[in-house]
Amino acid sequence: MSKESYPPYFSGEAFDYSLEKRYIRKDGTVVWGNLTASPLWEPGEQVAEYLHIAIVKDMSDRENIETELRKSEEQYRLLTENIKDVVWILDTQTMYFRYISPSVEKLRGYTPEEILAEPVTKALTPEGAEYIANQIRQNVADIRSGVNFTDKFFIEEVEQPCKDGSTIWTEAVTNYYVNPENGKVEVRGVTRDISERKRAEAQIKKQLHDLKHWQQVMLGREERVIELKKEVNTLLTQNGKPPRFLTLPSEDSAGIFDAD
Repeated sequence: MSKESYPPYFSGEAFDYSLEKRYIRKDGTVVWGNLTASPLWEPGEQVAEYLHIAIVKDMSDRENIETELRKSEEQYRLLTENIKDVVWILDTQTMYFRYISPSVEKLRGYTPEEILAEPVTKALTPEGAEYIANQIRQNVADIRSGVNFTDKFFIEEVEQPCKDGSTIWTEAVTNYYVNPENGKVEVRGVTRDISERKRAEAQIKKQLHDLKHWQQVMLGREERVIELKKEVNTLLTQNGKPPRFLTLPSEDSAGIFDAD
């Protein structure tokens, strides 16, 4: 330690000195240590550059933990910024998002900052907002009454407004929990675009409707054919001629045969 390294210490303005730095062990490995120094002179005495006591504490474990934490945070940041799904955390007391991933901008056109500045109801259509708000209130009340939702997940399909004025159908998978830091009930959620699925479901529904319609049309036409055959048989009989068609007693369409 020198006067140039920390002037206030040697000028008498500060009476302790702390620094985290790397040390090289005898085997060549590098470790992190925290150096704490205190002077061995009294205030007002002439400063002696080398009269101080220093303690070095091994900080390797903490540094390793912090390094791993930084890596985990970086991995989480890369994950949330690059996946299409939107990851979010909602404070059920304020009804504002505490966090929402950047992917929301690709989904709905709004930046995370814009979403965080408004209540969750603004992220939904008026009809969906009322329904979701009621669901949240009910689930929070259940948790406060002792119901354990730790391992329970909810899946809701909701229509959400986009910045360009359009709407988009999404699926939200949510889980409720009590934040141990503030005691608030929060919702962790993942939202994904299901527009393609909704369009496919609508197409299948239309096809089923068309199929049912044509089935009814064909059934009605078949019944009309049977009636016409009966009328032909009646006319032929009235004119003294044998019936043109033979009908089984059940008189269903499968029992009609040509007499020839």
